[in-house]
Amino acid sequence: MAAGGYSTHMFGKWDAGMATPDHTPKGRGYQSSMIYFHHANNYWDQTVGMCNQSRIVDLWHSSQEGFEGPAVGFNTTCANPNTITGDGCKEGPLGDHWYHGYEDAIMEEQILSLVESHNTSVPLFLFWAPHMVHTPLQVPESFMSKFDFIKEKGNDLQRQERQTYAAMVNFIDEAIGNVTTMLKVKGMWEDTLMVFTADNGGPVYYSGDGGANNYPLRGGKMGNFEGGIRANAFVSGGYLPEKAQGTKYEGFVTGWDWYATFSELAGVDPMDARAAAAGLPPIDSLSMVDVLMGRNYTSPREEIPIGTAHCRDTEYPRAPAYP
Repeated sequence: MAAGGYSTHMFGKWDAGMATPDHTPKGRGYQSSMIYFHHANNYWDQTVGMCNQSRIVDLWHSSQEGFEGPAVGFNTTCANPNTITGDGCKEGPLGDHWYHGYEDAIMEEQILSLVESHNTSVPLFLFWAPHMVHTPLQVPESFMSKFDFIKEKGNDLQRQERQTYAAMVNFIDEAIGNVTTMLKVKGMWEDTLMVFTADNGGPVYYSGDGGANNYPLRGGKMGNFEGGIRANAFVSGGYLPEKAQGTKYEGFVTGWDWYATFSELAGVDPMDARAAAAGLPPIDSLSMVDVLMGRNYTSPREEIPIGTAHCRDTEYPRAPAYP
């Protein structure tokens, strides 16, 4: 996207490697970022794991001015990091001042600031991968209390997973709404293509402790039934043709197809030259531009390869050993 003249920025979950500087968002072409590297971290103090009896903060920042490194000052300190609603937490001087240090609020505030200050003569590519809705299930009290009726019905588990999960969905829904409003205030919405997509179904393992429910689809995250691999997605924004707005599409589209789609929209070649030089196979990404623009509603994708399901001994039988 940078090669197409876009200003490029990434926020949220990276989870795509960190072995060398090339593996960071900056190394992948993002001009600024605020991310955590691991699969998940603590929403309240942004930590994951321990080293020499100290909690490891996983929060990384790179700026358009050239800085790249730990996001010192943005992270939160907590008397009890395992708190669900942030009791006893204190935000960093540069962090989230709305909810006393909640991670997705840190990202939201950074995104709103970026959009507000953006030079609209330059096209913007913003990749936002929110932590939520993902374990650990943690959310500010002001959102948790909205769903007390779930607890009051007496059908939630001891840790109130369903209540917390619903509150987290409500939080990210409001956050996306705030960014959408900022795009409209900035006069950018009519030229915006917004793609919202999940990367898997909700977690239903551990006897429901994941907090999700994929009904009427069978199964959930880490399984190959539709409840695990058929995820919610929508496309919006003023760039989307009017004839496509409000319609439902049931053709095959995968999360990795957005790579070729965005490349075509930016007018750049999606081929990965470095991978080709290393003898790796070509990308498995198909452009959906014709579908989005309403020119051809037949998906270019005819199949979606799936792998062996990820099984947990405590919930599912072991997966068979494949050669």
